[in-house]
Amino acid sequence: MGVDYQHDTVSQRVTLLQADLDERVMDRWGVYTNGAYTIGDLTILPGIRFDDTGIESNLLSYTLGATYQLTEKTVLRCYGAKGYSLPNALRVKPPEQVWTAQVGAESSELPYVWLKGTFFYNQLWDIDNAYIPDLKQAVRQGGEFEVRTVPLYGLFFTAGYTFTDARNRETNERIKTVPVHSAKLSLQYDDSHTGLRGVLTGNYVRWNTPPENGARDASVLWDLSLTKSISLREYAPELFFTVHNVFDNSQYQLFMLENTGRWLEGGMRFKF
Repeated sequence: MGVDYQHDTVSQRVTLLQADLDERVMDRWGVYTNGAYTIGDLTILPGIRFDDTGIESNLLSYTLGATYQLTEKTVLRCYGAKGYSLPNALRVKPPEQVWTAQVGAESSELPYVWLKGTFFYNQLWDIDNAYIPDLKQAVRQGGEFEVRTVPLYGLFFTAGYTFTDARNRETNERIKTVPVHSAKLSLQYDDSHTGLRGVLTGNYVRWNTPPENGARDASVLWDLSLTKSISLREYAPELFFTVHNVFDNSQYQLFMLENTGRWLEGGMRFKF
């Protein structure tokens, strides 16, 4: 159980005009409780929350989930929930609300591999999208798949893929700017004997934007990060070096907001 409280003063200023456009003071508070009840291999996970959002809206959110230990290495899970997201603090709009349901499983039954799959279905309403003003209700559904290998000589691989079908609930048209396909890849190395660690990550997004946006989404963005502990003591400093966007690729949704090209950083970290 718990209580949240937040006090905000929000203002907006246009520097070019040297003008203050608006200012608001908001006090938000919420109370919540979550629990878990286990019967054999079944665990039930209920939760409920009440929020005074500070924008003339009181909202009740709730969730009910469950997991079932099918075998020693396989877990089934599902949940349904109702929630919300706050709008722009300077616009008097009702919060966007969502009802979501998910079902999935994760397993390490296959040798050397961990697998996880999830199907999801979301209904959204009271949408406030400045780029798509006619969008008030939406449905998002799809699936996610993840895989991870066990370490072999310090190396292990992880990958995740998401498919999303997002549509205007009133017209059934697919919503632009919501990626249909996205994927992440990672190859990691960890040598506890030498203190050397490294990770190569790749990120791919199919932006699903109108042609006039001039999107670039044919490339994968790769990052490489290396760290080396100076000694094997618990609080020993470590050196780090990172190359962002290794191949200087382009991946952006709008031609006016291009992604950063290749850039480097490095230094030393201290833990204490």
